[in-house]
Amino acid sequence: MSLVTCGRCGGERVRTSDGSRRCLPCRATARRERRKDPVAKARARAAGKAYYAGHLEEIRARDRARYSPEKDRTYRLRKNRGLTPQEFTLLSERQGHACAICGEKNPSRAFSVDHDHDCCPGKTSCRACVRGLLCNRCNRAIGLFKDDPSLLEASAKYLRSYLGGARP
Repeated sequence: MSLVTCGRCGGERVRTSDGSRRCLPCRATARRERRKDPVAKARARAAGKAYYAGHLEEIRARDRARYSPEKDRTYRLRKNRGLTPQEFTLLSERQGHACAICGEKNPSRAFSVDHDHDCCPGKTSCRACVRGLLCNRCNRAIGLFKDDPSLLEASAKYLRSYLGGARP
């Protein structure tokens, strides 16, 4: 083990195998200074852009290989609703592959898993509070009515009062 002098602070340090002329604290200080230096930042950004441009297809191929819509869907179902894809399919089959409220069979987006917000108030839910599958429009509607049946009944009564052009 041989000692050498740091090229920055002049202190003695152990010789490293990477050939650096600075001690670890001085290397860390130099790194922090480079991060603050706008010229060094611009140089690093340009090097990153050049690397990306030169390896674009390789990077995109790697990203495509990593991403799987099916794995993503499975992960979100499990994390947010506590359901497996098989349980989701079973729920869909029980409803006849249609929205539980309006009966729409082919929604423009995938069915939303409706859950009781009193049981699980956030965006995630436990398996026990899942009520059914809804199209996006129906799911948003009952969410805007705060899952309150009295508000929904009042809105239905209001709409019925205007059916056929009659005014109350």
